Amino acid sequence: RRALAEIRRFKAEIRAERYEVALDFHGRLRSGLVTWMSGAPLRLGYARGQESEGNFLFTNRKVRLPDPGVNRVLRFLRLLGPLGLDTSFDAKDPGVQVPGALAAKAGAWYESAGKPPLAVYPGGSRRRAGNYRWPAGRWVELLRDLEGRGVRSVVFWGPDEEAEASAIAGAVAGSRLAPRTGISEMMAMIGRFRAYLGTNTAALHMAWLQGVPSAFFTGPVADARKDVPLPPVPSRALQAETVDKVEVSDVRNAVL
Repeated sequence: RRALAEIRRFKAEIRAERYEVALDFHGRLRSGLVTWMSGAPLRLGYARGQESEGNFLFTNRKVRLPDPGVNRVLRFLRLLGPLGLDTSFDAKDPGVQVPGALAAKAGAWYESAGKPPLAVYPGGSRRRAGNYRWPAGRWVELLRDLEGRGVRSVVFWGPDEEAEASAIAGAVAGSRLAPRTGISEMMAMIGRFRAYLGTNTAALHMAWLQGVPSAFFTGPVADARKDVPLPPVPSRALQAETVDKVEVSDVRNAVL
């Protein structure tokens, strides 16, 4: 009963905004429900078979992708087409903007940290850990190996991940823990590094969209092309049945 009351409250709240257009980039059941609850006359989503969990039932304008495995950035841009917006994308100039003051602060921090070349992000969804999270012990082994080769690193982290990130960074002399950051601060900081290594999460996209060469872990997904950074940014998908089967030597070779 309480859950139904909360759903009714949310529906009334979102409909009070009187949205004219709803864009369902996620293509899942929950996002479809929110799209429908919005009451928007135009509800854009992906064609049946190019979404999941029955999402197509909640949208009234379907966009069919020529290639369902296309990179997420291009996939999302396609959804804007029916609105008459320019959906072209140039990976050499992706349009990512970091405010000047934030960029200057990130630059000063990077200088004070000694300009380490590698940003790492070991965190991510625990629910799908087998697809994304490399074991902490492997991270320590790798970063110690890289340290011995002169490659220092900074370990970034998000909500509820500080303890694990701190344990990894604390076990490696040539590694340090990143300070607590919001999304904007993390983006500005990651853009300073020469390379990114880590989970297939927001940090990956913060990196490659700023031209930072990236290597990322991914499990048994149907089509990893959706997540692979677009050329000309160098990238490497570290894929296995489960990420714990990715060897330290393979990751080292991807970084060096």
